[in-house]
Amino acid sequence: MKSKFVLRVLAVSGILALSATVAQAGDGGRPFAISSFFLCQGINASAPPNTVVNIESYFGAKLEQIKIGNGVFACVVAKLKDLKGVEIIPIPPNSGAQEGLKCYGLSNARKSSTATGVPDRYSITDSFGQDLDVQASQVAQYVCAPANFILN
Repeated sequence: MKSKFVLRVLAVSGILALSATVAQAGDGGRPFAISSFFLCQGINASAPPNTVVNIESYFGAKLEQIKIGNGVFACVVAKLKDLKGVEIIPIPPNSGAQEGLKCYGLSNARKSSTATGVPDRYSITDSFGQDLDVQASQVAQYVCAPANFILN
């Protein structure tokens, strides 16, 4: 169960790196500091119109002709506290940046997506500890973009 959670955290982290690549136009996908937790909820949002892209990740995955599908997750910065009320990672002061992510499902236009250079296994360290030799899926499932949220 913990491994599935960690894989999801890894997926969101990878997605953040991909969204930074898009936002910084040609930055090369360099990693950046993720300074807080995110709370994600399933959503049913429209797909962006006619969006087929090529994706390159920090680990070297190259996916071609990937169709961006419907919005499936909305993730906002979250504060986690232990049972004594101590924050696990304090949320940094608001810097005017986006407060969350909107994640979209991915599908390959030709149904033959290939990822090259992606390790099959990871050792992952986060605020909850370390998982060694975690099996990763070879199928990219989501891409997330920085987003702002307004309560209705």
